Amino acid sequence: MLGQSVTHVPSLYRSWTKRLAKVLFADQLVELVKLLGFDHAWAERFRRAIGRGRAGGRDVMERAIREAGARQHWTTEQSNTLMALLVQHVGYLHLHGHALSMARHVFRQACLKVNPATAPAFFAEVLNNGGSIQYGLGSAVEEARRFGVLLLPPRVNQSGDRFIVEENTGESRGTIGAIRVPLTAIRGFGPEAAQHIVAVRAAFGEFTSLLDFCRKVDRRLVSRHDMLLLIKLGAFTFTGLSPRPTGGGRAAVHLARRRDALRGRGPCRAELARG
Repeated sequence: MLGQSVTHVPSLYRSWTKRLAKVLFADQLVELVKLLGFDHAWAERFRRAIGRGRAGGRDVMERAIREAGARQHWTTEQSNTLMALLVQHVGYLHLHGHALSMARHVFRQACLKVNPATAPAFFAEVLNNGGSIQYGLGSAVEEARRFGVLLLPPRVNQSGDRFIVEENTGESRGTIGAIRVPLTAIRGFGPEAAQHIVAVRAAFGEFTSLLDFCRKVDRRLVSRHDMLLLIKLGAFTFTGLSPRPTGGGRAAVHLARRRDALRGRGPCRAELARG
C-alpha cells in the first residue's frame, strides 16, 4: 500500500527503497519525518511522543506533519499512509546501532552454543541463570542433552551452588562435555543445607565416608530427610551406598545420629531417648 503511494514522492521513495521496501529500524521513522522538512530533533521528539502514547503533543505534531505534506503537494492518502506506518512500527523497532549490537550478541551466543569446545560452558551459564527468556530450566536441560552435553548427578564432594563444567571425567565419554548439577538444584533440598555442605567441604576438605559427612556437618542444618534425599540421588556413591533409600543407607543415617546424640550434639539427644 505504502509502496504504491510513495512512488509519486521521489524523496520518500528513495528512503523507502533503501531498505528493500521494509522498515527495519526506528531511525528510518525519523528519516521519513525529516523528509517533510523537519529537523532531526523534532522528528525524534515525534517518534518518542507516539511511542509513549501522549495524545496531546502527538495530535499537534500529526497536524504539523500533514500540513508539511500538503505544502509539498502530498495527497491525503499519502499523508494517511505515512502516519499509519509511523504509528504501526514505532512501538517495537530498535535503533539501528542497538539492533546491530543485539545481532552481534545473538550471533556470538549462537557460536558458543554450536561449538563443541564451548557448548558445555554455554549451557552451564544458561542453567545458572534459570534457563532463558524463551524457555525454562527443564527445557534448557533437555536442549543441552540434545547438543551432546551430559548432566552429571549431584555429589557431596563435587557439587557446589552453581552448575559447573567438569573436565576429564569418565562419565562424560561419548559426549562433548559434562556439567555437574549443584546441590542447590535438588528439589526439596534447602538452600541453607546446600550452602552449609559447600562451606564445610571448603573448610575441612572432602568427605571420606557417610559417617565423616555426619561428623562434619551441623545436623541442625542438614536434616535426616536431607541425607536420605542425597543418598537417593547418588550423592554418596563414592562410599558404596546405592543411589536409593535402601535399608543400608537408613541404617547408616540412624547410626550417625545416635553417635551424635551420645556426644551431646543438640537436637539429637531426644532421638537417643526414643531410640
